[in-house]
Amino acid sequence: MENEVARGFPEFHTAGFGGPVTIPVKRLDGLILRKVRRDLLLLDTESHQIHQLNETASFIWDNWEQVPDPVEIARLLAQKFDVEEQVVLNDVSAVVGRLRELKLLVV
Repeated sequence: MENEVARGFPEFHTAGFGGPVTIPVKRLDGLILRKVRRDLLLLDTESHQIHQLNETASFIWDNWEQVPDPVEIARLLAQKFDVEEQVVLNDVSAVVGRLRELKLLVV
């Protein structure tokens, strides 16, 4: 499981599923945020791009600074939406990876 959690995230240091995870990644400064119904719009003032996050991605974004751990966020999402943790973990990993590609989460 350790490699599944860490795949695509070379900065991860994990003791395995359910273990401690350290992620030196933070949200990008200089963003203007607007909530529109269940979505979140992020305006990157540096690149002048607007990003729209759906409800799941918004939840991850909103909780990232307090819980910068994909495993823990997956647990929270699984509880909130009554779905399997492993399925949610795959989604969380994909969203975090995409936010990093877009440089919205930075080292």
